Amino acid sequence: MAKIHPLIGSALLALGIHAQAQKLDDAEVRISYGELKQLLARSEPVKKPETPPPALLSARLRLSMDHGQPVINATFRTLGFGDEIALVPLISGDVSLESQIPAEAVVITENDSLCLASGKTGTHTLQLRLLPIIGEDGFLITVPPCPSVVFETGDLSAGQSVVLNSGSKEEALAAGQIRPLPNKGQVLHIRLLDGRETREALSPPEPSAWSWQHQAVVVPADGDLVYQIIARASAASGSGVEALLPLPSDAQDIAVSGDDLVSDVKIRGENRALGLSLVWKTRGILDRQLMISYRMPLRPLDRTWKLQAPGGEDTRTRFIIASSPLLDFAAEGLSGPLSPQGLPAKLVESLRGATCHQLEAGPSAELTATPIPVAATEEGVVKQAEWSVKIEPDGSMLATGILMIEHKGPLGFVFDTPPDMKLLSCELAGRPVSPVDLGEGRLKVSLQPQGSDSRLVCSFTRTGASLDPVEGTLKSSLPQTPLFVHSLLWHIDLPPGYQAETHGNLTRIPATGGPPSRISLRKNLCRDERPEIQVFYQRTDLNRSTDR
Repeated sequence: MAKIHPLIGSALLALGIHAQAQKLDDAEVRISYGELKQLLARSEPVKKPETPPPALLSARLRLSMDHGQPVINATFRTLGFGDEIALVPLISGDVSLESQIPAEAVVITENDSLCLASGKTGTHTLQLRLLPIIGEDGFLITVPPCPSVVFETGDLSAGQSVVLNSGSKEEALAAGQIRPLPNKGQVLHIRLLDGRETREALSPPEPSAWSWQHQAVVVPADGDLVYQIIARASAASGSGVEALLPLPSDAQDIAVSGDDLVSDVKIRGENRALGLSLVWKTRGILDRQLMISYRMPLRPLDRTWKLQAPGGEDTRTRFIIASSPLLDFAAEGLSGPLSPQGLPAKLVESLRGATCHQLEAGPSAELTATPIPVAATEEGVVKQAEWSVKIEPDGSMLATGILMIEHKGPLGFVFDTPPDMKLLSCELAGRPVSPVDLGEGRLKVSLQPQGSDSRLVCSFTRTGASLDPVEGTLKSSLPQTPLFVHSLLWHIDLPPGYQAETHGNLTRIPATGGPPSRISLRKNLCRDERPEIQVFYQRTDLNRSTDR
């Protein structure tokens, strides 16, 4: 038996494997959808859950004096969720870092904030000693949102205090006081007060006797009187931080705004008395301005309006009443109508370009409002009416009218038919309708707005005296409508062989089309007038036989 050289055998084996591989490339594999879904799921890369960034858990700020200089000892607690280094904002503002514990903690500045570079899992505590940079009006610091924020005062110089302004609230703190602050993040404005300022700030506020003057715009709207008031308060003494302003007892939707205003609380007293308790932040300001708005219900049948502004009997008010084209105002001392030029911009905006009347009074005044009659306009007009009347020798008549009616809203179209006319059919926009019978020949069709003119087609019949075989006279009339009619065209078709002359409230025009016996008439620009004519007719063939 012949021996095969090893190299030749390896080559043959390789060729066999290659051939099998080619066959596998062309092969088909069939598996179930469930197995395919599992294979695809295994091939997708496994997503590693994202690690939340580190967070600030609490901030405690302690302000004290050290050798005559203010110092803030701040303690922060943070929480890390992974080993990747990330920044935790701690505090920003008018402060400089002097020292820290632990010393190996990495504190850097990012976006104008002192930040802790955290790369460890778990909670960590960091203490910072900060030196405030004090300006003419104190200094500002910003604390980011965190679950717990506390401000406290430590040792202060004799008679010294700290004014803490955390947005809407300002408070003077003596040494050793603690104040929790909202956790939403805020800017703190801090001022240091000397002995005299401290005594004034910590002493109870002295009441002020206020005098009030108002400019009150009054606008009637939707059954109410809407007030927009600029109120000025002046006092000669006191702290100027509190006031109680009486309001009209029926005032609704009250809104108050003003500079330095901390709170405005509505107080309901005896006999439904309503008051506004006002508190301002800054002491010593004895001239205040507020913007007050409310609305007062107005009974629809009252012709005398009682205008009411805030304040007591010594209050002075300039009522500024928006003019109305539908009302005539009268009161003792009333001036106007006047241009709003010269009034404060906020009040001019409330008038919305209208002129105004002015009335100077105390906190209240009476105004007579008389409605001004308004001329009524047509609810609709007939743009075009075209009538065709056919008369038979026995006196039978068929009248058909096509009316194009223009109207913006719903309209009850009424037409008054002559006594001997009977309705045969009626169509509105191509659909049969049944008019309402109002009696005595008056019919009514309800028209609804549809974005275009309404097309009304109606037919009437009448039985009259037979036509004379030689010559005679007949009267004819059409339905009458109270609407204004721009153009009316009337065709009368007599039996063949007749000619006629007409007399009535229409003008005869040349007939175009139709039989030779047609009579065409026109009337333009009429209102609530019945079209009617008298026809003098005769046989044309008799005239020809007589001529012969």
